[in-house]
Amino acid sequence: MFTSRVDGADSVAGIRQALGWDEGRFVRSMPYAGGEYGNALFAREAFTSFETLLLPSVDGQEPRSCGHAVLTLDNGRRLHFLNTHLAYESAESRRPQFEVLRGILEAIPQDEPYVLTGDFNTERLEAFLPLLNGRSALANQLGDNREECA
Repeated sequence: MFTSRVDGADSVAGIRQALGWDEGRFVRSMPYAGGEYGNALFAREAFTSFETLLLPSVDGQEPRSCGHAVLTLDNGRRLHFLNTHLAYESAESRRPQFEVLRGILEAIPQDEPYVLTGDFNTERLEAFLPLLNGRSALANQLGDNREECA
């Protein structure tokens, strides 16, 4: 966002406006190219709440974060939507990030569903085991094959 590669534009606002959606929030991970690097979350309606959660990172590696938005659905139920981009350097770098994500998911009330998306920088399904807490299912795109774990 606001980086030289997008000519300093507010890319989140531009995408939100192009979608015609009410909500778009930036999830900052680090300064980058005159602006900021991270992820974004978008929704047709306003978030009930939103937070940026910092994930552990190894010195000298890119910092990582997770955006956590809560939407209140028409039926009054709350839906948690999380998006992240984990370390690409190694499984050892990602392991503590998966552990923190597990803690975040465990803190969500049992009667409130969640969706966790992101670039997890792994094709190893066992890396996701910390997230499979009895409330989760995993869908992961690996090349032309779709694999699911429950």
